Amino acid sequence: GMGSGHLNTWKEHTACVADVDQKHQERALGIVGRKVDTYTDWRYVLDRKDIDAVIIAAPDHWHAYMTVAACQAGLDVY
Repeated sequence: GMGSGHLNTWKEHTACVADVDQKHQERALGIVGRKVDTYTDWRYVLDRKDIDAVIIAAPDHWHAYMTVAACQAGLDVY
């Protein structure tokens, strides 16, 4: 639910979507309304040079790990 809400707010700025579930990826692409890159492994997002910030809408037990990894990659996190 949170990821969909964030996408509705930030869809113009969305460069890619990462989710292990292909159904969730397809739903996200429908919200964004255009073709963007999709990943099943969120770590690939951290390797992209065109990404300035990430929005983490993952289960609670992933938040801290993903946030630390994104910060170490020099990204802003919401």
